[in-house]
Amino acid sequence: GALTMDFSLPTSNDVLEFVFDAAGTYDYMVDWGDGSPLQHVTTNSVTHNYTNVGAETKVVKLDGQVWGLSFQNIGTSTAQLTAINRWGAGVKLIGGGGWFSNRAQLAAVNATDAPDVSSVTAMNDTFSACTALATFNQTGLDAWVIPSGLQYIRAFSRCPLTGVTFGPNWFNNPSWCSDMFGNAYDPAPGFNASFSPSISI
Repeated sequence: GALTMDFSLPTSNDVLEFVFDAAGTYDYMVDWGDGSPLQHVTTNSVTHNYTNVGAETKVVKLDGQVWGLSFQNIGTSTAQLTAINRWGAGVKLIGGGGWFSNRAQLAAVNATDAPDVSSVTAMNDTFSACTALATFNQTGLDAWVIPSGLQYIRAFSRCPLTGVTFGPNWFNNPSWCSDMFGNAYDPAPGFNASFSPSISI
């Protein structure tokens, strides 16, 4: 299946720009969710202009190879990522983290699958400062297969997640977990280098 995401268009004539990792590999079709023709993308960046009048939500689908997904740089976007509903078979994260950091409108990761993280060098700031992220599907969370020996610094810092368990797949001989859940909920857990094989929050 395709990477499937919800984007909020908050005003009128909103813009959605993808600026993925320049070191990645891309060959996918994008459905912008507005009835416009599917667009073939083979570069790390692409822009779409909506003709919305007032606030609405669009379901955007990327079907194919997206090896370098990242929302660290949102370019000229006024559209806001609010949910990830499916990762799809073609999504791969690369680099050392921060792929979804500071996406303050991201409220839910509903996907029951997981991205390919086999090539990442760290998990730092993965969802840090996603201050609306309260929902993460447990099946999807369990599906992440994370390489051994990585850092998880601020991976979920300032996320208001509750009702999920981070199992052994999230603690595969980590090298450092400083502030992984810092200020994640009130009271802040103060979770640092000391952890058990699983953490429930």
